[in-house]
Amino acid sequence: TIPASGCKPQTQIDVSKNAQQIVLIGEVYGTKELPEHVSGLVCSLLKDGRLVILAVERIAEEQEHLQRYIESEGTAADRSAVLGVHMRASRWQDGRSSEAMFALVEDIRKLRKSEQRVGILAMQKLGNLKVPMTKVESAPLSFADQRIHSVINNRTMADSLMAASVLYRKYTVVALAGYKHTSTRKGSSRDAEYLPLGHLISAMEPTFIIGVRHGGGESWGRFELPRLSDPLHSIL
Repeated sequence: TIPASGCKPQTQIDVSKNAQQIVLIGEVYGTKELPEHVSGLVCSLLKDGRLVILAVERIAEEQEHLQRYIESEGTAADRSAVLGVHMRASRWQDGRSSEAMFALVEDIRKLRKSEQRVGILAMQKLGNLKVPMTKVESAPLSFADQRIHSVINNRTMADSLMAASVLYRKYTVVALAGYKHTSTRKGSSRDAEYLPLGHLISAMEPTFIIGVRHGGGESWGRFELPRLSDPLHSIL
């Protein structure tokens, strides 16, 4: 392993004490600080001699484009190509589409180009099917349908992380997702049967969970219900 250089490690967590292969970080969407912390965490793991896969809340369609980008020179054309795919795949935006999130992907590209053994994983289901729909048909999802969609989304992310951990046992898988997804507790304020990603994944394999506290500030979120024609999540 080539020693990591040129990246800035975080200082809050002693990664040498973490034996778990999967690390989940819960975020409030749209902050600058959380993606920066995750970049520092990846750096810390590399300096500790680990190999790292960064998993983000992106739909599966974008995997090959993200892969192509982190193997590129990061030119304006390279950036336009990956962002163009993102814009076509997403009909609405929130903090998962922020400059800070793209900066995190860019940090992975730089590490990859410096011969670090890092990878990137789009861990969400494919959710961008676009079919003709009337305005009435594209009404917001019912609560029952939101529950079904949520179950599928969390299961898919859990399956993606488990598959990565099994296929690449020498890699630490660092996953950044919304804090509701990374909770290990069953249920939510709206749905007692909600099964978050953290609950599903920790039942299959010991997992290191990083929770985040904040004392105020700004974030970029979107809280209206998605329409039937929209993907449930859209990130980067």
